[in-house]
Amino acid sequence: MKTKSKAILFLFLSQLLCFVTFAQEMKIIKAKPGEVFMIPEVGAIIQLKDKKIVVENVMPADMRDKSYKDVDLQEADVIKMVNGKKVSSTKECEDIYNNLKTGDEFKMGINRKEKMFIVGFKKANPEELKSSGKMIIKKDGKKGEFNILPEFGILYSGLNGKVTVKEVLKEIPGTEGKDIKAGDLILKFNDKVIGNITDLANEYDNVKTGKKIELILQRNDKEIVVTAEKKEGEGKVIIKKRN
Repeated sequence: MKTKSKAILFLFLSQLLCFVTFAQEMKIIKAKPGEVFMIPEVGAIIQLKDKKIVVENVMPADMRDKSYKDVDLQEADVIKMVNGKKVSSTKECEDIYNNLKTGDEFKMGINRKEKMFIVGFKKANPEELKSSGKMIIKKDGKKGEFNILPEFGILYSGLNGKVTVKEVLKEIPGTEGKDIKAGDLILKFNDKVIGNITDLANEYDNVKTGKKIELILQRNDKEIVVTAEKKEGEGKVIIKKRN
């Protein structure tokens, strides 16, 4: 059986969207805030479907931090309880998780193919969780890091010492009509020279909501300038890729 590479990224937008890509096919799952939650330690996306809390995705063990490689959570698992409390929404799961301190136990009562059991782990310090906050996709034995700029509707990558536009996500509302193409090299963000994916992510995080953000791109020998206004983070975007 072939191992499917997966990656997940959480970002904030004005509404909640889920982009799911299989090869060249992309579909969008729309959900209201509170209907989708990510468990960062294992990269698990859970969603409320047909009144059940279902695990939509779990990050492969080899992409997780060492302490969480053996957590036995699988796609299609149904979460019935969290820390001894019966739950009926992802918001309840999220609230319980958020109220825990680093090192506290997070235990889920799971229903998998008519079998019930407990899956648990200790809550991580997000600043020490290396597998959280970025997308890592494996292809041909190599790893590539990816991130997203929601205001421009682009997925960008840091490969071979350059930051480039990997994919234009036309499905993100409000990003239509911008002159950006896959393969464009990202030179600057708000007049700051971009040397790697971390530079761009940090510069983006430092911009306040409502402020102008500007990208300078290079396409062949041409420089292109695109601008947008940073949006307020009210929802979440989940990107799930499989190769």
